[in-house]
Amino acid sequence: MSTRWTDRGRRHGKPARHDSGDRHMTRPTTVALAVNGIPRSVEVPPGWRLLDLLRDGLGLVGTKEGCDDGTCGTCVVMVDGRAVRACRTPANGVAGRDVVTIEGLGSAEHPHALQEAFAAADATQCGFCTPGMIMAAAALLERNPRPSRSEIVRWLGSNLCRCTGYHSIVDAIEWVAGGRQGPPRRWPSAELPPPGARPTEATGPRRTDALEKATGRALYAADLAVEGMLHARVLRSPHPHADIVRIDAERARELPGVQAILTARDVPGENSYGRKLKDQPVLAVARVRQVGDPVALVVAASPGAAAAALSAIEVEYRPLPAVSSPDDALADGAPAIHPDGNLLAEHWLRSGDIAEGFARADVVVEDVYTTPWNEHAYLEPEAALAAWDSDTLVVRTATQYSHYHRAEIARTLGLPSERVRVIPTVVGGAFGGKTDISCQCLAALAAFDQFPPDRIVTLKEEVAGQPLVEEQIVGARRRAFCQTLAQSWRQVVDQPSQHREIGIDRVEIVLGVPHRGGALEAATQDGALQGEPLRLKGVGIGQAGEGGHRLALALADQLAGHPDSRAAPSPRAPVYTCCTPSAGIVHDQG
Repeated sequence: MSTRWTDRGRRHGKPARHDSGDRHMTRPTTVALAVNGIPRSVEVPPGWRLLDLLRDGLGLVGTKEGCDDGTCGTCVVMVDGRAVRACRTPANGVAGRDVVTIEGLGSAEHPHALQEAFAAADATQCGFCTPGMIMAAAALLERNPRPSRSEIVRWLGSNLCRCTGYHSIVDAIEWVAGGRQGPPRRWPSAELPPPGARPTEATGPRRTDALEKATGRALYAADLAVEGMLHARVLRSPHPHADIVRIDAERARELPGVQAILTARDVPGENSYGRKLKDQPVLAVARVRQVGDPVALVVAASPGAAAAALSAIEVEYRPLPAVSSPDDALADGAPAIHPDGNLLAEHWLRSGDIAEGFARADVVVEDVYTTPWNEHAYLEPEAALAAWDSDTLVVRTATQYSHYHRAEIARTLGLPSERVRVIPTVVGGAFGGKTDISCQCLAALAAFDQFPPDRIVTLKEEVAGQPLVEEQIVGARRRAFCQTLAQSWRQVVDQPSQHREIGIDRVEIVLGVPHRGGALEAATQDGALQGEPLRLKGVGIGQAGEGGHRLALALADQLAGHPDSRAAPSPRAPVYTCCTPSAGIVHDQG
């Protein structure tokens, strides 16, 4: 079967960034407009959005690109005083209009009242959503200078924030709308500052980078740019399991602006990475094992040229049987995903006599819990900028684990680690998800052959996580307190390669230890499956805890109706568990 890859944004029926494959054959048009009060004339290639005009045409990167489809609100700017989403606004549509971005609203030296309020109210944690949030708020105050708190909340309903929690954001806007009276952040009455306190004094120490984020000056990985840099894009597998029969990139190599098209044979070092088991390829060798496996890397002079080259690469795949659930992967006769089988890791915990514990239990609860793949949902896209500095390859990226990234980049390029340097940028949310390798090895590979610096940005739709299935049985006795006598646990989880074993190690932490010497038998298995795009984001702790919490609730329901119960709580009374919720220990109220 021959599959010719086209841009994934087009496949899903929405425009992808710079996805006009024929732009090299069409002349740009000139768009005249005012940006932040300054007349501008910008050459606009076909397919450019207002977001591209601002970021790539004028270098105003304070306007962020998060979701790429108008959902998140990080790209909000004002056009003729109205809030618009720059990622959904054609660049040609703003000719003759007045556009205001976060940079034009104020500066660190002379901030707008909203920028000052966001910094003072601690409404700028990761800060990635902040410019769009402030611009939306400015548009609201333009039309309604005194909105109520509920009106502010409704207005911001389509501006997403992952880490700040909205309360401080609404506090900041409310403070400006109220004439900046009192503190810009609400506190319990006992903690209110004295009358006349300055905003910074009212809220304690402010973040040192708060105004940089509120004014759009903070640079995230996708904001980095150097003169003459190249742009990289990744061709990914549309199949969950298939042999790669043929890759034909000759037509793509002939397109204007294309510098290189790299495949697995171009990886100079070890073509694999991972925390414990290093079996995740930088570029797939002969076979793909999940939807989204990287097959080829395009390096080009512009994002448009890279997108055009992607659509010109032809890949012939031979589809193979696939598995799509952890249990299917471990079933007898399941298609072999890896040469050594589908059971990639298995851990057991045993303590005490399980049979005796269940025999003595007053109540036994048994159920199966499933959770879908999980996503940390930070708004910032994955991105990296790689360049040589003398004989050292420097990679700038948003990371929570720069030493791991450095080691894996060096390993995949065949370089000593002292010749690789990883510099963390401002991080637009992470929550554990940016400990992983995403595009860092690919960016480094693109720069390896002494090309000019290159930048790679990973689209949101290329990232996902893993499902999990839990089978739990717990037995308990009810006296003055609940005593867990036995717990049997089997958990099947798929962990993408770079988390093999680490994920189930951490799941075991959540299992806990039975109270007062109860018996425990727990099996955690890591089964290979396919169909989940790209890489893990999170290692299953929250999912394991979810199953344990639901089990504890079911146990409480059963114990509440047991004849030995003293003043039994209602079936849905608060349930208190030990520090590891999956231990299933439920205590009496009062």
